[in-house]
Amino acid sequence: MKNKFNPIYTIMIISIVHLLCSCESFLDEKPDKGITVPVTLSEIMALLDNAFIFNSTPTLQIIASDEYYNTTEGWESYPSTMVQRAHLRQFDTMFEGVDNVTEWSNPYEQIFYANIALEQVEKVIPKNPEEEHLKQVITGSGLFNRAYALFHLAINYAPSNVNGTVSDGNGIPLPLDPDINQDHPISDLGDTYQRIIDDLETAISLLDENTAYATRPSLPAAHALLARVYLSMNSFENALFHAQKALQIHDDLLDFQILDGTMTYPFHLANKEVIYHSEAYSYSGFARSQETRIDTLLYRSYDNEDLRKTLFYVKRDNGAINFRGSFASGYDHFTGLTTGELYLVIAECKAMLGDMDGSIDAMETLLKSRYLNGNIPPWPDFTEDSLIEKVLLERKKELVFRGLRWSDLKRYIASGVTEVALKRVIDGQEYSLEPSMENLVFPIPKEESLF
Repeated sequence: MKNKFNPIYTIMIISIVHLLCSCESFLDEKPDKGITVPVTLSEIMALLDNAFIFNSTPTLQIIASDEYYNTTEGWESYPSTMVQRAHLRQFDTMFEGVDNVTEWSNPYEQIFYANIALEQVEKVIPKNPEEEHLKQVITGSGLFNRAYALFHLAINYAPSNVNGTVSDGNGIPLPLDPDINQDHPISDLGDTYQRIIDDLETAISLLDENTAYATRPSLPAAHALLARVYLSMNSFENALFHAQKALQIHDDLLDFQILDGTMTYPFHLANKEVIYHSEAYSYSGFARSQETRIDTLLYRSYDNEDLRKTLFYVKRDNGAINFRGSFASGYDHFTGLTTGELYLVIAECKAMLGDMDGSIDAMETLLKSRYLNGNIPPWPDFTEDSLIEKVLLERKKELVFRGLRWSDLKRYIASGVTEVALKRVIDGQEYSLEPSMENLVFPIPKEESLF
């Protein structure tokens, strides 16, 4: 299956997009739901096709991760104090002086619009089988979009749920309808993840295998997102199941040998690996800066025959190594779902479940498309522990700047899989963050704790 993303795709902007125009903060001043809402199936579908709303994801977890470092000059050049503090992992003060924390409000904006679509589509009485099918797809898309937003909120504002269902009040608010007058308290962590899973399980029964655009949810995208969610919980059997289900529909891998390494950005939009397209919010001072330098140990971990070393990165005359390997085909960071990620999910899950041969097979399938002439260096005689270590390293090397590293760090720390050192050095001063679960949770903005 091949998804195609048309960058000049014309999206109908329904009048409810203007609901937020006068709002200082989406969850602070509620939009007036009395303004025109979509009524027909085509209008509701057009709302969900608004890629400017639904295909964007938070960036703070990328800024806070350990995939890069910054020079003093680079850090000082960031125009946002929020980005500077996120880089230093000063989470307690990260949102001070920020009037509208879009990293929090934008995902809830997505949830609001998804809830509008889900409410409105239930009112439509289909006139024929085609409309009945479109109604199902719209419902599945709304559930997928809501789950996608909730999961990104959970990654940043809730602890890892590696121990399964937890009733502790450490989740996030779960608005499930567009009634802006309702109060939505902080949910239990287990309820947060169960809502995400339930939405996606229902979406699986409604979505099509193929979509016209990579920005639209699909059946393999729902399976792939469930695989990502379950892996974040270290629920390896469930993650493996859904990764395999997704690959049964969409298993294309991009042969990196066909790419033009002389291009500034070698990867095209919606290449054949992309199952679902989304991009992180753009903070140009972070994403474009040549002082946002890739971690040197990470860079050195690539073999010389590994094409990712030259296609993902560019080495400057001053020695700086910058990332350029985004599937967004530019400096913005791609955060969507791909087949490459799924092969790594399978490799990790099988290694954790004791299927070493299956894990190696999944890694080999991926890496043959990454190495010159497919020549992967000979594998050593892996022990179970060394295989897991190799898989986790390949995951870091393949998914760099995808927005997944923060979630991985949280689950690694929670389960004691690997030691993690979280340090920054700016202007000769070292900033350290003790890698404990409570320290890897962003604070909910004070003015938006309840809504």
